Amino acid sequence: MLNGTDKPWVIVQTHNNMPLISETLQKLQSQDLEFQLMVCDSSSDDGTLDEVRKYTDHILQFSEGDASPAKKLNQAMKHVNGEVVVFLHPEAVPLNRHWLSDLITAMDNPRIAAVFSRQVARPDHCLIHIKDSEDFFGDGSRQKYTRHCFSLVSAAIRRSLWEKSPFNEDFQSSTGFYWTWHARMAGYTIRYVPDSMVMYSRDYKVKDYYLQNYDEGRTEALLFDWGKWDSAFLNYSLFPYGRQVLSDWKYCLPKWALKTVLYAPILRMARMLGRRRGFKTGLRKRKKKKT
Repeated sequence: MLNGTDKPWVIVQTHNNMPLISETLQKLQSQDLEFQLMVCDSSSDDGTLDEVRKYTDHILQFSEGDASPAKKLNQAMKHVNGEVVVFLHPEAVPLNRHWLSDLITAMDNPRIAAVFSRQVARPDHCLIHIKDSEDFFGDGSRQKYTRHCFSLVSAAIRRSLWEKSPFNEDFQSSTGFYWTWHARMAGYTIRYVPDSMVMYSRDYKVKDYYLQNYDEGRTEALLFDWGKWDSAFLNYSLFPYGRQVLSDWKYCLPKWALKTVLYAPILRMARMLGRRRGFKTGLRKRKKKKT
């Protein structure tokens, strides 16, 4: 473990993130709270490492495909100290000078396991993904309708809990979601911090959207309890598909985004099929564990 000061650590995972990593690191330097930066890089060859070295010497290097994201984060956690550790996606650009201090301040109660920031979608991305960011984040009012909300894109966790239960290295893109759900089940609180804002969104193409939802469906099956109706195709897959397409049309039509209106059923179908397949995979794995 590196010798630390009172400055919190910010951990960033990188892999060929130019040119956005440059903007992210510049905005980090403007924060109103001093910090230390740890970067986990996976064989970047586009100038990302050269950019990172302008800001920190604390770099862990991995071969591409050598370790899961969770394993890399676990390794990084062993090299830093402090009770509150912050994570930031390399393409999530802080939107204000108090992004970091707001996250740290929100961890003011030892029963809070983790906090996460508001994500504002990039304005040039597909309207559907912009809408999803507004729905999931925004003022946080809609989060109460979901079983669990969390994103490690911009977040902070409590080290003492991580030491008892490190990140599950079997998961690819749901690392923080899985970890915080188990923290909640142990009686801890997860807090949303809308004043801590980053600009971040993924402009998913159909195939990538399918794969992302496969992983999310698998995670849901493994984490939550499911009754017969809850897991039925109609309730879990078809009804949400219809509601989402209608909601997309309602959002896009007033903006005269007719191409997006036509695209919405295709993109949401990829979501439904990916999530359903991942969900069924997770249920089978869960069943095997019980037998």
